[in-house]
Amino acid sequence: MIGFTADSIAGAAIRRKIADKDLPPGKIEALLKRRTDPDNVRKWALLSTGVGIGFLLLQLLSADMQDEPIVVGLVLVFAGAALFLYRAVIRRQSSP
Repeated sequence: MIGFTADSIAGAAIRRKIADKDLPPGKIEALLKRRTDPDNVRKWALLSTGVGIGFLLLQLLSADMQDEPIVVGLVLVFAGAALFLYRAVIRRQSSP
């Protein structure tokens, strides 16, 4: 949520600066289009889902194990798996 808010504020500041410049409409559209990258959105969606699954599985551990280093390891394993999945999807899209 914090990242989304920061991104929205930064996007508004960029759009305000673009509006202050005297640029042709085609150039403005190209600048704003570059900002929304669906691959980047997919990466963060997969990463946050993986971390969420890791935290969800932590709830299944017993209470005495939740203070162990396995907590961090489990979350990082799912985050890494999500990034590997993202890389596989991108490679599949880029191959002919």
